[in-house]
Amino acid sequence: MGLYSGSLHYTSLAKFPDPEEEVSLDFLDRFNPVASAEVCGVKFRADAGAKTLTASAPDLGSIARVFSSRAKGQLSISTFFPNKLGKAASIDLLYDLKGRTVSFKDPGDLITTFVIAVKVDGGALQPLYYNGKMTPVRIPPSAKAFDLYVRMPTGKFTAWERVSVNLKTPGVVLYQEAKFPAK
Repeated sequence: MGLYSGSLHYTSLAKFPDPEEEVSLDFLDRFNPVASAEVCGVKFRADAGAKTLTASAPDLGSIARVFSSRAKGQLSISTFFPNKLGKAASIDLLYDLKGRTVSFKDPGDLITTFVIAVKVDGGALQPLYYNGKMTPVRIPPSAKAFDLYVRMPTGKFTAWERVSVNLKTPGVVLYQEAKFPAK
């Protein structure tokens, strides 16, 4: 199970007499988007005009389990960034639910000209990836929300430019397009 660039992929449970099946829901498809769905207690709502996808659930752990079955205890947001060969490298940005830290595993061959920053409760931008270096960002226990922002070099693209994570009313909003904040 996993959410990749606005598409959710999972295997349904077998229910006699029907077998399990692979399901793919593309919320941000340009031609035939899925407007809303509920999967494993997580409600998804897409807004094609605003180019956003919202996921909400009673707790962030439920959202984390639907976003990625591989990242236990972490909210994993999958996207892609260009590597030094000009190809798209798949990256999982991770929020550790217990350790309250945002990070990602740097494959080591990413281009160094894009920036990922974190903003906690509307405060100052903190670098997560800058000048080719990943620096984990700790989210304080008192935080209500945080945002991840991506600034790509001209002519380069990624699946989303902003992700908002609400810690108090569990929810995640992915924005395909967003302005990178000045501060």
